[in-house]
Amino acid sequence: MFYKHSINGDDCSDGKESPSFALNLIDTPGHVNFSYEVSRLLAVYQGVLLVVDAAQGVQAQIVANLPESNLTIVPAINKIGQPTADTDWVKALLRLMFDLEPSDALLTSTKTGEGLEQVLPAVIECIPAPRGTFTWFILMIERGNMPCCCC
Repeated sequence: MFYKHSINGDDCSDGKESPSFALNLIDTPGHVNFSYEVSRLLAVYQGVLLVVDAAQGVQAQIVANLPESNLTIVPAINKIGQPTADTDWVKALLRLMFDLEPSDALLTSTKTGEGLEQVLPAVIECIPAPRGTFTWFILMIERGNMPCCCC
């Protein structure tokens, strides 16, 4: 996915266009039976967007996989508009379990769209870029030469 974003509030008022970022996003399986597969996926990434339900808190598969990884974590608390949502409780869990600063948690609602504009900028600004160069990947995309992964 490509995303245009201005870094550190730079509004690009000097006429320059906002830089584009190539984001490699995956959605890991949610069931704890897939912990091996999830751990292998997490081994190649620099960070995670940890989406936690505001009413249910941190789930077992998160506890099973994240503590052993050395990833930058961007916490997002979702479903904040539900009547049973308790964002303070979830923030306390995130601090207790992952030593995350409660004020760093993004408050979102995919139902209403509240807070979603903060998510991708937080991922770009908080998670370090991969080491090495990946220009070959971008060149392949620009030329339309990406192999089909579904054939």
